[in-house]
Amino acid sequence: MRIKLLIVIGFIFLCSCSNNLDKTSYVNYFENVQKNGSSENIEAISYSALAIPTEYLILKDNPELSIEQVEKEKKKYERKDHLFLFEIRTPVSTSAMAYNTENKEEELNRLQLLSTQMEKYFSINVNGKINNCKMVVFERKYAVSNVISLRAFFQFDYKTGEKAKLIFDDVLFGNGRVKLDVTDNLNNQPHLK
Repeated sequence: MRIKLLIVIGFIFLCSCSNNLDKTSYVNYFENVQKNGSSENIEAISYSALAIPTEYLILKDNPELSIEQVEKEKKKYERKDHLFLFEIRTPVSTSAMAYNTENKEEELNRLQLLSTQMEKYFSINVNGKINNCKMVVFERKYAVSNVISLRAFFQFDYKTGEKAKLIFDDVLFGNGRVKLDVTDNLNNQPHLK
């Protein structure tokens, strides 16, 4: 009898520790790129990437939707599209736009590059096959911030367990090629409950 009780308690514990989140916790998980994504530090700059599922995009803009409605909306997006939130963090005491610039012109050039040409500097390597970025959206902040946030869109086939590295050629700060292993991130995302 005791063994059965321990088995039942263990099963309940395992189920409660699953990777299922309610809608609010789910959205909050994907809002914290630095904590939950892949990251690398070069010099004083931190680079982070987090794979973002379609459900997050739907819920972020429509938090009132039920899970059934989210599933229905998701069918509209079912393709080979993958989105990554990518963040670059400079030291806290500085603006990311002004970091290591000599003058305002360099700062404006960085802003123009972020606003118009970033897809050329992103790719993803999935099991040795390079896929170029289709589009990058710069999430502009109007307050001074040490964080640059980008949304990078890719189209590629991905099967659980495949190796994947997000590649960024850092033309903004001159730190060369940054490679972030996003395999675990693609394979271990939380699910809506």
